[in-house]
Amino acid sequence: MSRPGLPEPLFDSQNAPYFDGARRGELLLPKCTTCAQLSAPPVSNCTNCFGTEMEWVPASGNGTVFSYIEYHRAWIPQFAPYLPYNVSIIELDEGPRLISNVVPGETPVQVGQRVRAVFEDRGSWKVPVFEVAEPGWAPTTGRL
Repeated sequence: MSRPGLPEPLFDSQNAPYFDGARRGELLLPKCTTCAQLSAPPVSNCTNCFGTEMEWVPASGNGTVFSYIEYHRAWIPQFAPYLPYNVSIIELDEGPRLISNVVPGETPVQVGQRVRAVFEDRGSWKVPVFEVAEPGWAPTTGRL
């Protein structure tokens, strides 16, 4: 999957395992070795016990749209060709929430929608984005 012209991620030593996993088509999350708390995005200290020792573990890549916003104006110029686009909070089945996009952009995004990770080319990197896991699914009253 590719959307040409989008910016590459900012890479540093803290998120290197995350983006190295994405290059391989694998969604990795940091897990605290003290309390087993999973985190997203990558963190240097556990958000639960403040431990500093993390190990990287694979996540299923499955989740649910927790919230989203649809942009009709490109605040980042490289996104202009992809208007309208969404920025979505995805609650992974493992618990942590990631900020990403549900693609392709013409798919209507809905809170509660099941999604799965796919990996989008961004220059020499890949980044996880999400696609609808159950096309045609729509929330019913009371499900949200």
